Amino acid sequence: QSMALQNGSPDYTFDIIDLQVIETGLKSGETAVKVTLAGGLTTTTPAYIGFGPTDYWYWGEGLGKCDIYNGQFLGRDASTELESHIKFVASQPGYFVSVEGREAFPWDFYADDNPYGDYMMYNNGGAGSEPLDPYCMSPDELNYYLGKFDYIKNSLNPPYKQYKTVNVAAWKAVTGGSSWLHIHHYLILYGKNIGSNPN
Repeated sequence: QSMALQNGSPDYTFDIIDLQVIETGLKSGETAVKVTLAGGLTTTTPAYIGFGPTDYWYWGEGLGKCDIYNGQFLGRDASTELESHIKFVASQPGYFVSVEGREAFPWDFYADDNPYGDYMMYNNGGAGSEPLDPYCMSPDELNYYLGKFDYIKNSLNPPYKQYKTVNVAAWKAVTGGSSWLHIHHYLILYGKNIGSNPN
């Protein structure tokens, strides 16, 4: 409530990423509570440069732009552009050791505020043969997923490591002609930042 009041906007919201109860060792049995939050305005992406009004991209397969911009920028797609927007933010400089990757799949991040689906990541599937027309993602939809990246990144962060980078890929599956699935998959890399290359 204090954070929301300080922001001054009725649309301000936050998600609890982590909650820890820490024993203090005092005879009274007193404990401390540590809460990690991610906050901001819904449908905004304050940490990243958002997608603009001409950013209509096919979900994957390097099919380029869609809608009235169809046929432009072949070889790129929504997954490459999402990765590019995430990486555009300057990361913490340094040399990372003990690097490990964490995979993020849409079904691991349910969202009740996504007007485009049920998850914080792109997920599109159905029954029958694979759809003939590839899915076209609007700037608003891409900004929604961009705005959720920090939550996903922070929730998967291993202890004592820092975020390094992410790879975003468009995955496609067809199962026996009876169902199809298009998703975005994140491989998020974390490591120990030791500052400079020891060599």
